[in-house]
Amino acid sequence: MHLSLFFRILALGSIAAASPVSTDSLLSQGGSFYYQGELKKSLDSYAHAVRLSSTTAEAWLNGAVILEEMGRPREAVQWYERAFALDSDADVLNALAWARFRAGDLKKARAGFEQVLPRKPDHGYALLGLARVELNENHP
Repeated sequence: MHLSLFFRILALGSIAAASPVSTDSLLSQGGSFYYQGELKKSLDSYAHAVRLSSTTAEAWLNGAVILEEMGRPREAVQWYERAFALDSDADVLNALAWARFRAGDLKKARAGFEQVLPRKPDHGYALLGLARVELNENHP
């Protein structure tokens, strides 16, 4: 009995080894878990994706969103920073600035929103973010 269990485990290991996991499949899996409400599993998929390819901005961004939803804003900022290092798009910078705002770092949030606006002067979320920083600084 124990020997047959051993062979089944060995066979499963061979199947897993024969079908390597790709970054794309992990991104897809992370999205599926997210929409099923499985935030921990979703984050695990994105973390696995960044271990496979730390140059995939999408995995860093998606993981940051999950971390924020899990109430871990400081970790989310770190993930957004990694994403921004890979993709300096104004929208990524805006997401980072909002994460900093939610983490309570108003100075860095302001700097982020101010860096977005020269790139996209009509960026509504950056304008809103800058206004929120102003309100929080003047009325703590």
